[in-house]
Amino acid sequence: MNCEEIREVLIDYLNNDLDPEEMALVQSHLQSCPGCAREFQILKEMIVCCQEPIEYRECYIEEFVYEVRTRIARQKRMRTVFRYLPIALVPIGLGLFLFFHRPKPSPVPVYLDSETRVMIDSLSDQEFNTLLDRIRQVSLSEE
Repeated sequence: MNCEEIREVLIDYLNNDLDPEEMALVQSHLQSCPGCAREFQILKEMIVCCQEPIEYRECYIEEFVYEVRTRIARQKRMRTVFRYLPIALVPIGLGLFLFFHRPKPSPVPVYLDSETRVMIDSLSDQEFNTLLDRIRQVSLSEE
């Protein structure tokens, strides 16, 4: 018998519905052919699995329905977030832009006579910066 003929009678072989001569032919073929032996093993495992009782509980369906509803709700929330995200980012971006790009205060004009100019030119950098800070404090307190 060839592989195709063996595969056609595998279920009969499992059920012992073949005559003894055919049973011996199938058995010898299964021992010599790894492909048919693998298929025979798979067929046996499928039959065993189908004969085992399947435990059924009502809560499986309830858990499944709950999980499906939860995933649907999560997807709807994500769609809503992504739908309104660009709308929310525009004012946030504008606010950040305005916060970090504030116009610099315009310098306060200082009018000096020639004697004061000579005195300022003779100051060191540290003394000059101290003087400028005092002038800024006075000008800010007047506003």
